[in-house]
Amino acid sequence: MKRFFVAAKQLAVLVGVAAIGASAYQGDAPAPSRASHIRHAPVQVHRNDDGSLARGRNLAVETGNWAGYAVANFETHLTYTAAEATWTVPTVTFTSGAQYSSTWVGIGGFCANTRCTRGDHTLIQLGTEQDVAADGTTTYFSWYELLPAFPVEMGAVAPGDVITASLRCVFLCASKRGQLWELTMSNQAGVLWSVVVPYASSRLSADWIEEAPSGPGGILPLADFGTVTIDPDLASEATPSLSLATNGIFMVDPAGQTATPSDPDSLGFNVCWGPGPGLVACSPP
Repeated sequence: MKRFFVAAKQLAVLVGVAAIGASAYQGDAPAPSRASHIRHAPVQVHRNDDGSLARGRNLAVETGNWAGYAVANFETHLTYTAAEATWTVPTVTFTSGAQYSSTWVGIGGFCANTRCTRGDHTLIQLGTEQDVAADGTTTYFSWYELLPAFPVEMGAVAPGDVITASLRCVFLCASKRGQLWELTMSNQAGVLWSVVVPYASSRLSADWIEEAPSGPGGILPLADFGTVTIDPDLASEATPSLSLATNGIFMVDPAGQTATPSDPDSLGFNVCWGPGPGLVACSPP
C-alpha cells in the first residue's frame, strides 16, 4: 500500500506539471509561443527507380530533410526512452533568400523497417533553430515539438552557445498510452528550460539530426550553417554505436543544398553544409 501511495503521489505531481504544459519551464526564457510557419518533420527518404532506398557515401541513407544519425528498433531490436545531445549553436550565413536549419535530438520519426516502407509518425524532439531571412537577418531560438502538434518556441539562444538537450520518459514508458516525458535544455550557465509533457511515442528510434525544416509548401531551403558538431548519448549517458553504413543519414534538399555527416569518433560527429550539387566531404571532430 505504501508503494502504491508513493507511485500515486509521483503521478499526481507529474500530471500536474504536464497539465501546465509549456508554462512549466525554468530559466530566463520568455513565455513560449506556438510557431506555425515551420515544422520539424519525420524523415523523408529518397528512393532509386526500383523503389530501393537511395544511399550515398559509405551506404548512408539519402533523405530530403535529415542529416546525422539514428539508431532504429529494426536494427537493434531495442526501444528508446531517453536520448541526449550536446552541440554548439552554429552561425548561419546568408546566401540567397530565406533559409532555415534545425539541430535537434529526438525519439521517433525514422524508418520503421529496413526498407523504410513503413515510417514512424510519432516524433518527440527538442533543439535549436538557426534561420536567415531574405534580407540577411538571422534568428536563433530553442524549441520542442510533439508531432503532429506545432513546435513550441522556448526562448532565444545565440551562436556559440554550447547546448545540452535531453529527453526521457518518466512514467508508463512501456505503454503506448499515458507516457510522460521530461525535456530539458541547458547551456553553460545552467538550465534554460525544462518541461514534462504527455506523449504517446512509438519509441522506435533515437535521432541526432541537422534538419531542413518544412513549411506549408514542403521542405524549406537549408541555411548555410557551416559545420556543427553533435555529441550523442542514450540513456544513462551511454554512447550509441554508430557507423555511416549502419545508421548514417545525409541530406539533399529540394533546393539542392546538402548536409553530410562525418564518421563518428569519441567526440561525436560533424555535419557539414554544402551548396550542391555534390556532397561536401565532412571530417570528424
